[in-house]
Amino acid sequence: EQELGEPIEAWAPLGLAHEVLGQFGPQDRAGAILWAIGRRRPGVTVAQARADAAAMGERMARVYPATDRGFGLVARPLKDQLVGELYAPLRLLGVGALFLLLIGCANAGNLLLARLLTRQREFAVRAAHGATGRRLAAQVIVENLVLAAASGALGLALAALGVGALRRGVAGGISPVVRFALDGRLVLGGLALTLATGLLVGLLPAVLRSRSRTPFSAALNQGGRSAASSVRQSTVRALVAGEVALALVLLAGAGLLWRSVRNLTTSDLGFRTENLLTLRLDLRSQRYADPEARARFGRAVVEELGRLPGAESATLWGPSMLGRATWVIEALNEGAADDPSNLVMSARHSVNPGALANLGIALRRGRDFTWNDDLRAPLVAIVSESTAKAEWPGQDPIGKRFRALRLRGWATVVGVAADARHRQRIDLTDAANGIPPGGLGPQRDVYFPYPQLPNPALVVAVRARGDAGSAAVIASGLRAAIHRLDRTLPVYDVALLADRLARQERGSRVIALVAGAFAALALVLAALGLYGVLAHAVARRTPEIGVRRALGAPPASVLGLVIREGLVPAAAGAALGLAAAFFLTRGIASLLYGLTPADPGVFAAIAAVLLAVAAAACVLPARRAMRVDPMIAIRGD
Repeated sequence: EQELGEPIEAWAPLGLAHEVLGQFGPQDRAGAILWAIGRRRPGVTVAQARADAAAMGERMARVYPATDRGFGLVARPLKDQLVGELYAPLRLLGVGALFLLLIGCANAGNLLLARLLTRQREFAVRAAHGATGRRLAAQVIVENLVLAAASGALGLALAALGVGALRRGVAGGISPVVRFALDGRLVLGGLALTLATGLLVGLLPAVLRSRSRTPFSAALNQGGRSAASSVRQSTVRALVAGEVALALVLLAGAGLLWRSVRNLTTSDLGFRTENLLTLRLDLRSQRYADPEARARFGRAVVEELGRLPGAESATLWGPSMLGRATWVIEALNEGAADDPSNLVMSARHSVNPGALANLGIALRRGRDFTWNDDLRAPLVAIVSESTAKAEWPGQDPIGKRFRALRLRGWATVVGVAADARHRQRIDLTDAANGIPPGGLGPQRDVYFPYPQLPNPALVVAVRARGDAGSAAVIASGLRAAIHRLDRTLPVYDVALLADRLARQERGSRVIALVAGAFAALALVLAALGLYGVLAHAVARRTPEIGVRRALGAPPASVLGLVIREGLVPAAAGAALGLAAAFFLTRGIASLLYGLTPADPGVFAAIAAVLLAVAAAACVLPARRAMRVDPMIAIRGD
């Protein structure tokens, strides 16, 4: 579907598909590409099914080495396949949502605990008047559950609005099996976690008070500053550290995705994409069953389109789209042992003479193709520099020979071209299977002359002179030019190559945008939580600050005291988050381009940003502490 434009759903008998559609026959093991659907028996896991499929692929490679060696069978749930390229971002979206929920619960727990710390004198007075610990805990639990229920209801309403916006935003652009709706299990789980946060925070004072040996009278004289209070303060700090750690993991993932998208959009493809109008032709019909007929038609197309007003050049490219190479060959150079370890996999392209120059791909050594390199001439090829280094390291590849599966005879290298990133973009369906971007690693390509390898799936690219307006003028004459050669041939999927590449980047941009939004929200939540905790801490320690100021402590020391109280747990959380991100970001490795999941630059920048935000959250409470009047603070007014 991705190679043939918009999908068209139709059913045809497998035995007649090659006749009706001009595709490979069911007995052609070298060309048939089939999907198989099976139902697992009860008790059989997905892992077992995958192992069985892999073993079947290995047996087929042994029985049919000429066509099946180097290939395998991969089994995956049908639902994941139908969801397709949304599988990876939806999984990422779910993990981010879980992290946000945990950060929100930690934030709420922090603020509730900090509020309890400032109410220790109130609880001591109530206890002195006969209130039992159970009654005090019940009061706090009821208060917290009311707040948690209200917060959960508000969150549920926002979730419903978000799902509706998401459904409207992607309408018509996703698989029909994907439904955007609130999942009842997830809603119940989120509400349960929200209520559990309020319940646990409410139970904590009673538990700590029951374990504390400090009598209520002593707690009253201490203003609530007891051993239990110290334990609660430690709990608050631990929650702050956990909240910062979760936020850093989200920020690290978003930072890696943003850098990856930036690398994608700014990296050099190795060929010129401007003013390049592309279209597709399908020569899989009885009229073009003969390879010579396809070769003659291809040359006629180049000559006819080259005469269009405003056209600079015309290029044949098959079978894959420019910038999205998907067809590969496994080449074995002459003299190497016939062993799978000696096979070099490269992307395969069929091009017309002059195609590389038309696209701006430099020819480093050797010669270009000519129209005399046809089916009657020996098979020749131009290899990329990376392919030459892999096949013939330290040697001159010109004149070397190699053979590949599904090709006739031996091919002689007549030229070496500069590397180009024909598989540079991220395929989200591949990413769902853990396959990294094709642009990573060596850019190995092998170019064959179209007259010798006239592929029926053909892409035609016409370079317009001047700006994109010239391309629009050419587009109006493309179909007429093709139909002058063959009135029955459909011309479809006409688009600028720059627009195609932008669509290929769209999924990556959406993922980076969603992850960035989650990370920004996590950063705001962490900052607000830290500010709230410090504000409560300043209010609780106001008498202590007044004593310090009365004894001559300078404002700078008070400022350092407050900032240190906030930055110490934040720094501990940042360290914990960095350690967690080092392992967790490996799960998005298949979505990254041009950097590693543990990129030190991204990690250092994210940690610096998070600590800077934490320091900023400490400033307002610190300034408030510096303005405390010593006498008022000592009196507790």
